[in-house]
Amino acid sequence: MPLNITQKNYANIAEATGYLPTYRSIVREMCTCLWWHGLDEHGNYRILQNGTVCFINTGVQLIAVTAAHVLQEYLSEKRRNPDIVCQLGDITYNPENHVIAIDCKLDLATFSVSSVVVAGSGSSPSKPRAWPPALVASGDILLCGGHPGAIRQEYSTTADLPFQWFLASAASSNENIALTLELDECHTPLANAPLSNHELGGMSGGPVFKYFPPSPLECIELVGFIYEFNLPYGLLFARPALHIGKAGKIHASTA
Repeated sequence: MPLNITQKNYANIAEATGYLPTYRSIVREMCTCLWWHGLDEHGNYRILQNGTVCFINTGVQLIAVTAAHVLQEYLSEKRRNPDIVCQLGDITYNPENHVIAIDCKLDLATFSVSSVVVAGSGSSPSKPRAWPPALVASGDILLCGGHPGAIRQEYSTTADLPFQWFLASAASSNENIALTLELDECHTPLANAPLSNHELGGMSGGPVFKYFPPSPLECIELVGFIYEFNLPYGLLFARPALHIGKAGKIHASTA
């Protein structure tokens, strides 16, 4: 559902006082871009596709999470073209060698990572107070983000894969977190400048954080992972993080 007036006022004040920029930085640091590059069908070297990956220290294991369809697209491309290179941010990584679990129905995939890989990607893992987190409730304020392919910039030997960010209010069920995004109204700063990008492919796997107001401690907590965007209806769908166990296994039931 859209942010109500009170929530919009909070967002404006939090942005002006530096709180939202700080949260934005925290969210950005806990994820990175999963991208792969190589020769396309015309023989040109380019980025072939990208998604977003979140890093979590569950207290038992350091894991990475993305959408299953992102990992499956990479694996399909790798079978077609074994010479492609996959990266997590700035570091070369072969996720096919580290898969913990894939659930195509829930559209979640997990794989193991080392602290060296996370640091090399330019990221830091989320360290939740407890894992798995509680289910999101309707009306919760959520922060979500990722790396849309539509705004990436490719150069001869490098690429920029910017991070796009949204603030929204939640409608939830046991299986999905649904955010209604009024994209023309969204507070979506990127690189200190307004951005209105409606092509969100590449944000799949991106994090959804719940904002907890001061009671007594103000904080944010990872609660889900983006897996789909419906542009005609302005709906962004995420899968609750409670489907993922402490060791990275994926549980279909929330019971």
